[in-house]
Amino acid sequence: MLCDVFFDLPEMDKEATRRNVEAVFEKYRMYKQIGYEVRETRLTSSYTARVHGETNRISDQTGDIAADNVDIPEKMRAFCERVEKAVSRLPDKERQLITDRYLKDDDVYDYQVYNFTFDPPLTEYSYYKLKWRAVSKLAISLNVQVFAVT
Repeated sequence: MLCDVFFDLPEMDKEATRRNVEAVFEKYRMYKQIGYEVRETRLTSSYTARVHGETNRISDQTGDIAADNVDIPEKMRAFCERVEKAVSRLPDKERQLITDRYLKDDDVYDYQVYNFTFDPPLTEYSYYKLKWRAVSKLAISLNVQVFAVT
């Protein structure tokens, strides 16, 4: 027996959702290419004038830097892993499209992907239809979707 209740997602705002997903991919590429530069402590102390204010405040520059050197790369790694996991769950063609268009290089354009990476090449219409399916799935998976206001 079929269920009488269907769960329908609200209509997504395609442009805003696409921008959010592309922002995630931009951040991913930046983390992968640039990485994190380890901070080091200063060996010489510097004088700071202390006007009447908080006198019970303790600063631990070495501890703060050590925490950053551990926490920030871990957050970057976890973010990249989350994006890679979401992309790996896509069907083959969608995964290939997203990987070739967004995750490899900065200077790859849509026409290059639909003309040169698929065999046989896709039409422009088929490519954008496939791209929207992949982007919408990733937006939901990464929780960056934007629903249209009705």
